[in-house]
Amino acid sequence: MQSYSQSGQDGYALEKSGGKTNGFYIEIGAHHPIENSNSLMLERLGWNGISFEISDISASWEAHRKNKIIICDATDYDFVSCFLSNNVPQEIDYLSLDIDGATLDCLKKLPLHSYVFKTITIEHDEYHRGSDVKNAMREILNSHGYILDRPDVANNGFVYEDWWIH
Repeated sequence: MQSYSQSGQDGYALEKSGGKTNGFYIEIGAHHPIENSNSLMLERLGWNGISFEISDISASWEAHRKNKIIICDATDYDFVSCFLSNNVPQEIDYLSLDIDGATLDCLKKLPLHSYVFKTITIEHDEYHRGSDVKNAMREILNSHGYILDRPDVANNGFVYEDWWIH
């Protein structure tokens, strides 16, 4: 199956799920329905999920994708109500969190106390934001029982993500 993600995040999620064809994902920072998509391959394998994006890409999304897109500011969004109204499972196979400088603020809003994300890829952009944001993210995820599986994933020489498991 073709990967569409920038650094193999979709393949990592698939690997950690044991090759599931019926998983569930949450993608925060969808960017585009196809280009650098962390969820498209999974969707094509039969996964369900919800993607979130601040830019209104709904028309192009609906032309290429079957799963739901929610246009919103993820740093000021009620994820609990959304998850409840969309019957999101308590154990979610994959969380992709990639909203550039707002990723930490969004992470603080996620209901980590009541939902478990089995696999997480999270952008920290250490290469231009320094270590403080990355360290804060790591502290939050560690405090919720997550294990840093692949630290400091790089692309083109830029260290920009951590990959986690629960």
